[in-house]
Amino acid sequence: MPPRWYTGTRAACSLCDKSPTKNAIEEHLQTHGGDQERVLIVLQGSRRKDCFKYVAALPGVTGRALQDYVTRWVDCGCGHMVVSDLKKITTVADFQGSSKLSYDMGSTTDVTVSRVGTIRTAASDEAFITLARTKPKAYKCDACDSKQATLYCAHCQREKDMDNCESGGFFCSEECHSENGSHRLKPVQDMADRQTSPRFCVCGYF
Repeated sequence: MPPRWYTGTRAACSLCDKSPTKNAIEEHLQTHGGDQERVLIVLQGSRRKDCFKYVAALPGVTGRALQDYVTRWVDCGCGHMVVSDLKKITTVADFQGSSKLSYDMGSTTDVTVSRVGTIRTAASDEAFITLARTKPKAYKCDACDSKQATLYCAHCQREKDMDNCESGGFFCSEECHSENGSHRLKPVQDMADRQTSPRFCVCGYF
């Protein structure tokens, strides 16, 4: 079983600092409101159901664009095959029910894509807006083991244990990481989309 980089039962709202339960997130998102009506779509790991993301899409976005968006959530950069019928949808407004996207026919990652209704958001030209996702887990610094980690180093993680995504790579500051070399550090919050993807820790997806 892949390690849990996420809480699974709680969602992190992208519009505020609240973390409702998974069962309450849809109702919570509707309270934010806005001037623009969009289609509310949920992406969820078909087998890793505690990996999920709520997305507001413009009604006129094509099914091909939706398929490409979902693929980016699980794409490890290896150019694996994608199998999905989402591209057959004319526009997101026509999308009803659920559909599945399968990425990589070897170490397969399946994502269930579901339309759960409509939602009003602040006006934006962006085709897709992430409204909420599984709440990422908090980690302590690998070096000092006292402060909460704010930075992540994929190189350090791979060097320590390629098969365990929780084995290392977390630091509270550049100073704590300095003894490990001059690797590229990323803010932990910027890794949230990858950490909570059902593809995380599969085929080098870090």
